[in-house]
Amino acid sequence: MTTDEMRDKHVPSKARFDGVSVNLTVISSIIISVLASIPAFYFLGIWFGALTILLGTIVLYFLFYAYFFTTIQKVPESFEWIIEFMGGFYVVWAAGGHMYFPFFGWITQREEIFLGEDEIELFPDPKDLIDLEDASCHFKAAIVVKVKNSLLAVYNIDNYKDAVRKRVAGLLRSHLSKYTLDKANEEKHELDLGFIISSSKTDPDWKNKPFYLEILNDWGVELLKLMVFDLELTAEDIAARRRKQEAIINKEVAEINKDIKIINAEGDAEAIKKMAEAHLVELKNEGLGIEAQIKSLVSIDKLTVEAATALVTDRFKWSQIGDKSLIIEGGNSGTAGEGAKFGAGMQKGNNL
Repeated sequence: MTTDEMRDKHVPSKARFDGVSVNLTVISSIIISVLASIPAFYFLGIWFGALTILLGTIVLYFLFYAYFFTTIQKVPESFEWIIEFMGGFYVVWAAGGHMYFPFFGWITQREEIFLGEDEIELFPDPKDLIDLEDASCHFKAAIVVKVKNSLLAVYNIDNYKDAVRKRVAGLLRSHLSKYTLDKANEEKHELDLGFIISSSKTDPDWKNKPFYLEILNDWGVELLKLMVFDLELTAEDIAARRRKQEAIINKEVAEINKDIKIINAEGDAEAIKKMAEAHLVELKNEGLGIEAQIKSLVSIDKLTVEAATALVTDRFKWSQIGDKSLIIEGGNSGTAGEGAKFGAGMQKGNNL
């Protein structure tokens, strides 16, 4: 059958007992009655033989019919059965009970088709990865479909679910190849069927695109909705991202430590500067004391400037020694004499 012929013949039947089964039942009843009436023809004559055939046919027909009640096929709601007669398409059974001729395997069920919304997983294999711009990961996604023509879904494609899965999965794979991992994770719930078919979120005409129409018109399947639930990274990518995050954290910590060192160094420099300034003031104060002592020795003790400077300088040195011992070699040395003079001069200054 051509595609157009299958569209024309897709008229689900609700008949409880179809014509072919009726004809087969009648023919079978007649044949059995004829065979059973041969002895009547031979022993009782033509009239009894003909009467045997007539009665036998009627009785057998009702017996067959009663038997067929026990073999009623019940098609569930929202399903259709594709029925074949001797290998070729015969009829589409709608939901409900159907009696048929069960002998010899002449009438058989080819396929049961669900007419409601059906969810098809796009990437059932967890090792099936999609290559993004910066990573490879497994997507948990599904396409929701609905069979509009069961004949096309059965006879125009070997397995319509597998065919739809491959087509939509390939389109989604191509679309996501332009995404980074972060973008795919952020926008995974915003991916819809119209967007990946037309590459536009605002295209109202996406159902007229060849991709959509081919699946609908040739396979009898309507694409309803795309659902992306989650994405899973490989162990290698997880480890790589963890290393990257650790490197970023280490860099941030290093920058913080660097800032702390700079702050500490600036604080140390400021402290050193203030200590130097304090020391400078101390030195200036000490310098003023030395100058005053020299002037006192010159004016009061009538020492020369050179002698007074030497005395004050030596005294300053001794004061720096503290409680350390001072060893003077040679009791009559000039240093001792000058020290005595200095002591006398200081005593004289105090008395004044």
